[in-house]
Amino acid sequence: MPEGLEAFRALARAGEDLFRLHADYEELELWPLEVEEAPGAPEDPYQHFRIEQPRLDAAKRVIRYNDWITIRGLPEAAFTWRPGGYGPLEWIVRYWRVATKVEGPPKRRIIWDPNHVLRDTQNSRYLLELVGKAVRASVKTQEILASMDACIDRLKSADITDLPLLVTTRQT
Repeated sequence: MPEGLEAFRALARAGEDLFRLHADYEELELWPLEVEEAPGAPEDPYQHFRIEQPRLDAAKRVIRYNDWITIRGLPEAAFTWRPGGYGPLEWIVRYWRVATKVEGPPKRRIIWDPNHVLRDTQNSRYLLELVGKAVRASVKTQEILASMDACIDRLKSADITDLPLLVTTRQT
């Protein structure tokens, strides 16, 4: 098989893998997280895994999930992929917080509480598990993007005249 065609097909497979990874991220295997739990946590699992205002320390690779749960040992790669200017873990701590907004007139109070999803999914660990899935998606995305870069480099140096011509037609 000509080098250009082989590189093109590898690039297409990588694109499909990337799509599947992002479309099905909730089905990913959890990244092994180091979860530390302080004493005195609520016994009710929905309160135990409740999130109010998480904190991220990227330098220490730690998320303070709530007052009694700390996630440590996050891989450096979880912080380097930054679509839209910030990474998935930054997005999590930015938006997974209980917040109240007042709009009006008439004055209406809107409460954003990501904890509702715990009961909706009947999984008290849902948000904690999503951290593990976000880490896995970040790391795997970078692996796929690196393979795509390698394919593009191969295409740049290949004779692309051997690639099949793709023709699209537009109906008017």
